[in-house]
Amino acid sequence: MNDLPPPSTPATPGTRPSLGMAIGLIGVAIFALSLPMNRVAAQVFDPVWVAMIRAAIATVLAAMVLLTMRCPVPPRAVWPQLALAATCVVFGFPILTSMAMAGTTASVGAVVIALLPLATVIATTVLGQQRPSAPFWVCAVLGAAVVVVFSVLRHKGSAPGLDDALLALAVISGGFGYAWGGMAAARIGGWQTICWTLIIAAPVSMPLAIGWAVLAPQPPAPLTAWLAVVYLAAGSQLIGFFFFYGGMAIGGVARVSQVQLLQLFITLAFSAAFLGEEVESGFWFTAVFVVLIVAAAR
Repeated sequence: MNDLPPPSTPATPGTRPSLGMAIGLIGVAIFALSLPMNRVAAQVFDPVWVAMIRAAIATVLAAMVLLTMRCPVPPRAVWPQLALAATCVVFGFPILTSMAMAGTTASVGAVVIALLPLATVIATTVLGQQRPSAPFWVCAVLGAAVVVVFSVLRHKGSAPGLDDALLALAVISGGFGYAWGGMAAARIGGWQTICWTLIIAAPVSMPLAIGWAVLAPQPPAPLTAWLAVVYLAAGSQLIGFFFFYGGMAIGGVARVSQVQLLQLFITLAFSAAFLGEEVESGFWFTAVFVVLIVAAAR
């Protein structure tokens, strides 16, 4: 991660799109296991507790990173962006997806989450941070449409329900969380952004995690469920953002967000490998087509 800007040096987003997208893709690959791991954990533990304990563990790890790196406190101008990102990526997105995964499969969840890249572009536009060109919008909408059509055809006959509504809210929360986090990362760097985001959320997330554990003790669980929680905390809530926010800081929020179109296919591959969910023959053909769209968006 030597390409990330130091905390005191603002970055110029969008100057190295290829590097930014490559770094962002590593984060997406880490995020891709989130739904399968949420599915494993939510089958045993309370979904809200899963979201809170992953934030608590990630906060402890983030504090260790900041202390080890002797990272200075971010400029005051960045704190509102960090606080808004924390609301979305520490609370909104994890809680909503955990609740949804208690009642649906990881592959079905990936159908709605496939809209996250487009939601991020819309969020950056609404916030006035970037003005993507018309060809970029064509690529973004086309990519989202291809992924959603593939997903709907794959799950034809499945009627929308509460789980889908929760995932739709998670997409909105995630889109704005990525946008605000990407804006902060352009100022202070990717890993610093997620670490300080977790620290800002700590006065709420830590008491909630402890209180929820006391008021609603969790049942005995197999090792796989605990490993899923650890992955969600260390991977999905922390390390994945090192790369994703770092890529946005280098390549631009709107552009790098499009690599998340590939998350659906990585998630389905993981779901097939670890959860035994079926992957159809058209999977790889569609994945290659989406890769071409992402390349065009670059």
